[in-house]
Amino acid sequence: MGYPMRWTSQFSAVDKLQIIEIEETLGVVFPKDFSDILRQYPLGSSEDEVIDFGQFKEKVFAGLLNVGEPDDLITVAKSMGDALPENTVPFGTDPFGNLFCFRWMNSGEPQVVYWDHETYGRTEDIEKSIFFVAASWKEFLSKLYTPA
Repeated sequence: MGYPMRWTSQFSAVDKLQIIEIEETLGVVFPKDFSDILRQYPLGSSEDEVIDFGQFKEKVFAGLLNVGEPDDLITVAKSMGDALPENTVPFGTDPFGNLFCFRWMNSGEPQVVYWDHETYGRTEDIEKSIFFVAASWKEFLSKLYTPA
């Protein structure tokens, strides 16, 4: 379907200041479109939930992490510690414990990458557990679809 799409969440919308607090705590600035969706739909999911990238076909995007408990962005990011490369912040999950993340490679908008916990468990090189998904949040959204 692409951007814009329909999102749902069982949680109420959050204040913009809560998003700013997350950004300050993690030392990042999220893309505005992402912040707007996260603010409206914390722990939300999209009607388009499948994405293809690289070697992965029909990978399920289960949804966003939360702004508060449970599964909040800050706790998940901090709990990952050295399992994620520097400048990489999780924002969503698949149903199996893998993470969709933003990765800031330069001063511009972050890429979207996928962290595969099974690959991470088999290698000491954390870069081998990171897979490129999209050059931006907007591109990520445009790649999501509903399977036939």
